[in-house]
Amino acid sequence: MRKNYLSYLAFILLFAVFISCSKDTSKQNRVVIGISADLETINPLYAFTFDEGNIVELLFQRLVRHDWNKDINEMTAVNMLAEKIVWSGDKLSVKINIKENVMWSDGEHTTVDDIIFSFVQHSNHEVKGRMLGYFENYFLDKN
Repeated sequence: MRKNYLSYLAFILLFAVFISCSKDTSKQNRVVIGISADLETINPLYAFTFDEGNIVELLFQRLVRHDWNKDINEMTAVNMLAEKIVWSGDKLSVKINIKENVMWSDGEHTTVDDIIFSFVQHSNHEVKGRMLGYFENYFLDKN
């Protein structure tokens, strides 16, 4: 009787191994993030908590990302949406060219108008987004 029990147990364990080794393609191409609390929003304008901010940074690209460079002991800018950044000689203005191959999740290309829209929304006192105040001294040149 004990031998039969061990045979059944071995069969069940072997079956469980085969099932767990099967290739389930429905779980490919996705990211799973564990967080300590529920999110209120993933809208970049109102992502105030630490978890919301981290997830927003994963979902939405910025013009540049700032990383600490240990070799020179300072922050360096790494282009994300920006392809080329050119400062004027007096350092009072900047021209930013964006990458052409960046698309939204619906397949539409990201445009300069999309970036300007985000800039205006973050600068809007009526919207009262999380970045309000950061853009007080920045202005858009329509040229």
